[in-house]
Order: sequence, then structure tokens, then C-alpha cells
Amino acid sequence: MTRKKIQIKKIDNISSRQVTFSKRRKGLFKKAQELSTLCDADVALMVFSATNKLFEYASSRYYFISISHYIYIYIYIYIYIYIYIYIYIYIYIYIYSSMYVYIYISLYALLCFCP
Repeated sequence: MTRKKIQIKKIDNISSRQVTFSKRRKGLFKKAQELSTLCDADVALMVFSATNKLFEYASSRYYFISISHYIYIYIYIYIYIYIYIYIYIYIYIYIYSSMYVYIYISLYALLCFCP
């Protein structure tokens, strides 16, 4: 007896969707582990749920550490660059006549947002 073919579309029922996500995620991680073991490959896997919760698998500890912080570091750098460029442009537009004040405020902004 064969399995019934599943139609691939979004599941309307929220609780069913969550249960399916949980089961399929476990299966996907199991397949990633099998691929790593059988082929001696380095495997790294990131999955985000509908609530933006991060689930990850890595075949080695090095990849686990780099994956778990990758997204947070990326967001931090993006926000840092955005804020610095915004302050830089703002100061340039309004205080372009006084070079001393321009440099001082630009350096102050850099030091405030630097980790």
C-alpha cells in the first residue's frame, strides 16, 4: 500500500501548520545529519519558524557557533552603518560651513555607536 500524495500548499489551520512544521523540521535535520555522516560533509542548516524563531543544525561545532550569531551580527552591522551614515549626512547638510564642528560631531557619532 502506498502513501497518499500530499498537496503542497499552505496549511490553513494554524495548529496543524505548527505540528507539520515541527515534524518536517525534525525530518530535515535528520536528513542533514545522515548526509553529514554518510558523505563526510560539513552541513549547516538554518530554519526560521513563522514566529521568526531560529532552529539550526551544524555537523561541527565551528559551524554551529558561526551560524547562531551570523544573523544577529548582520543586523547589528546594518543598523550601525545606517545610523552612522544618517548622522554623517545630517551633519554635513546643516553644519558644512564649520569644519571643526563637523569633524568633532562625526567622530563623536562614531564613538557612540562603536561596539
